Amino acid sequence: WLAPEGVMIPSSCQIWLAPFSHSGLVERMTGYWGTRPYGVDLSVLAYHALDQHLSQPVIDIVPSDQILAAPLQVFNLDCRRDEGDETKQGEAQFSFEVNHEGCFHGLAAWFTCELSPGVEFSTGPEVKQTHWEQTLLFMDPASEVLDLHVGPGDKVSGRFRWLVNGYDLGVVVTGEVASSEKQAQSAALRFGRRLVLNVV
Repeated sequence: WLAPEGVMIPSSCQIWLAPFSHSGLVERMTGYWGTRPYGVDLSVLAYHALDQHLSQPVIDIVPSDQILAAPLQVFNLDCRRDEGDETKQGEAQFSFEVNHEGCFHGLAAWFTCELSPGVEFSTGPEVKQTHWEQTLLFMDPASEVLDLHVGPGDKVSGRFRWLVNGYDLGVVVTGEVASSEKQAQSAALRFGRRLVLNVV
């Protein structure tokens, strides 16, 4: 339906991933349960509340200084040429080298768009925040890697897959966190996470 010389705006969109740390958000999710409301100790519920909250992608803002490694582009959509069915599923490999210390909580995702040559729009943590914020894919609260302390040189690698079914977006993330320390005696810690987001 686009005329031969027509212009599509945006002309392309990209999805980016990066490992993140967000202790403040975890505290917001669990802090209430340790306040002893009405004198009742509800701390036993903190884990269950966190598990329920993190069972789907979380839309929130990650401060740019809590991004633990350089972002990686995992998907590019050519808005003029790509067909709708081509975007409904896909996968990408990722490998990050941590560049500063923090507690690893998961992978942050966001998008950028090229509106016209040289004019771009980003929802990333490095720019002024938008109402889209970032999509946070937290690791399983029962996993050894959630809240794992990482430092420069550590590796976070794996595979990112997605599938769209109607109004549901399913995401599967698998991988491992490996320490750069030569004296580290433990093997790389593996993780796997399946999340579903209803976009209605």
